[in-house]
Amino acid sequence: MLRVSDDVRDYVKNKGGVVTISHGCDAGMCCGRINLGPTVRLGKPDNLEDFNEYLLNGISVFVPLNFISPYSLKIVLGKLLWFNTLHIEGWKLV
Repeated sequence: MLRVSDDVRDYVKNKGGVVTISHGCDAGMCCGRINLGPTVRLGKPDNLEDFNEYLLNGISVFVPLNFISPYSLKIVLGKLLWFNTLHIEGWKLV
């Protein structure tokens, strides 16, 4: 399940109303590999045929066709100094 917070909805609507979820990257560690989790960015993906489009809380969210998460995820808005940032909340490394 993927949810979008109200502050994300308001922010994204002012930036075009569309976000794209991408697969997380794998990182090699001394005791194996871990997936650092999915990322989210403003805008449509370059290759639309590889994504499903969902309307969540009034914005378009593009999700990869083979995206599977055993966790309930939420797109949240963060701040770094005076910059707004989008993040996925709820992903677990293990």
